[in-house]
Amino acid sequence: MGTAGQDEVDRALIDRINAGGPDGERAFGELYNRHKGWAMSVARRMAGDAGDVVQDSFISFLRQFPGFELTSALRTYLYAVIRNRARDQRCKDSRLRLVGDVSDAGPIAGGGSGGTDRGGPDSDGQHARTAGLREAVAALPEAQREILILRIVDGFSVRDVAGALEIPEGTVKSRLHLAIKALREDPRTREYFE
Repeated sequence: MGTAGQDEVDRALIDRINAGGPDGERAFGELYNRHKGWAMSVARRMAGDAGDVVQDSFISFLRQFPGFELTSALRTYLYAVIRNRARDQRCKDSRLRLVGDVSDAGPIAGGGSGGTDRGGPDSDGQHARTAGLREAVAALPEAQREILILRIVDGFSVRDVAGALEIPEGTVKSRLHLAIKALREDPRTREYFE
């Protein structure tokens, strides 16, 4: 993410939103449509109800207007908002379960892989390798896993990861190195590095 062309389009849309009026409303819709798929994929990794997290995140973003100033790639900013909203949702859901308001937590419990088992014509070997990769990544410490996914899956630069997580770039590099080292040494994922 963070390509020059995408950043320019996002900045132009933000300028229109800041100007307000019907054109600003259309611009917000365009911005939402440009990033909603990515936002949903991020939210699904973090929360039981990704739809609510994305909706709350974009509402929070909209409240920054007029006057919002983009100082980094938009996805860097949005990632931090989505992460905070997902954390809020998990805390709220935990409190509900603690007081017994939820008798069957279902998807709220966050059990399962958080991913999707899409089924389909996967061979047994491919399915086993994919499952092994998921298990190995899931076994990483959360801080390493989050950085690995942002860098590899979402395509964030080291700088953008640092901005989204509000940590130094050196910390990003160190945790990414440790995550890759762990995956390289894990028998379930060793083949990806040969």
